[in-house]
Amino acid sequence: MVEGVHIWPGLLKSQVTLGREDVMVELILTVADQKQLVRRFRQRGREAPGRRGKRYLDNIETIWAQQSMLTQEAKNQGIPVIHNQEQESATVEIMGLVSSAIVAHAHSG
Repeated sequence: MVEGVHIWPGLLKSQVTLGREDVMVELILTVADQKQLVRRFRQRGREAPGRRGKRYLDNIETIWAQQSMLTQEAKNQGIPVIHNQEQESATVEIMGLVSSAIVAHAHSG
């Protein structure tokens, strides 16, 4: 699993050679509301001080712009965009994408 906002949508597909049994599932996980993102960074700062929530809050405009740009690029490339409003529903949606990709891969070879 590769995770991080620094990964340009579609980049891995062109840079990684997959083995016969490997499956790649690209997706973008977003927070659709900037106020909700601010709340999450504040909570992160309280729950995990080592993750420096304040640093994220100080750069919220840049983070929001980056997320918007990455989200639009994912949409342009047909990469699923998962809105992480609620952890459980986002997890179910992601697991559905992963399961579908595994089944499709199994039937292709």
